[in-house]
Amino acid sequence: MNLSRKISRYNSGFGMLIAFTILSCVNVLLSEFTDTYFLCSSFLSLAVGDLFRGVLPTPVLLIVEFIVIAPYVVMAIFARKRRGFMIAALVAVAIDTLFIFVLIVLGGGLTYYITDVVVHALVIVDLALAVSAGDPIQLKKQLAEAQGTPNGVLSACVTDDCKTVNVLN
Repeated sequence: MNLSRKISRYNSGFGMLIAFTILSCVNVLLSEFTDTYFLCSSFLSLAVGDLFRGVLPTPVLLIVEFIVIAPYVVMAIFARKRRGFMIAALVAVAIDTLFIFVLIVLGGGLTYYITDVVVHALVIVDLALAVSAGDPIQLKKQLAEAQGTPNGVLSACVTDDCKTVNVLN
């Protein structure tokens, strides 16, 4: 597989992680004020919210739900340059999916959670492809070397203006 395809796979997984994180944050707010939620989000935060709704006041419940989502935010911030955070995100989404399966076994019914399971499976596949693509910094260095530029510097000339871009940043 060529380097640009690997970089594209990693960027796709990163985009999926960002979308998953943003929708999880939006769902925390939606779960407090409506009965609607997005499928592509952390299910565990919704379950924690349902568990403590009525027990904790709304502001405290929102804080607890955001604490459950906080690891996703950290992983999304650092996964752009570090593959280890992408691996951690893959594991976190897999654990979230296992939680859905536990709810199915405990009597929630497969038909109620089937769309959540399918969407989580798609997220897992996208993150797994990103992890299998390799370390993003190393991929960009290899791409720069393959194009004959040292130290990850790419040159682009538009008309008579030549600009130098460092692809490692």
